[in-house]
Amino acid sequence: MTIESQTSEEERTHTVRKNLETLLDVELPLIAVLAEKRLTLSEVLDLDVDSVIVFPKHNSDPISLRVNNVEVGSGKTIKVGDHFGLHLRHYSPEKVVHSLF
Repeated sequence: MTIESQTSEEERTHTVRKNLETLLDVELPLIAVLAEKRLTLSEVLDLDVDSVIVFPKHNSDPISLRVNNVEVGSGKTIKVGDHFGLHLRHYSPEKVVHSLF
């Protein structure tokens, strides 16, 4: 590797880090998906108060964690005081960064 190409690589790395630093304060939607199901429009319109929707997922299955609607991890539900929590078992910061583009 020549000195010139090494300097160029260092400049690119510095630029990427600087650009990333400007994004660190951006708020992103963080979504915990308990379950998903597809219904026809007719089935959705037939729903009413007291309707029961059964999802094809067992209650012990992992919960999906999404950022910008991109799955970035998964985990198990936990109780935190009176609140719902997600204990992450799998997580990919790289997927979070990719969800931005």
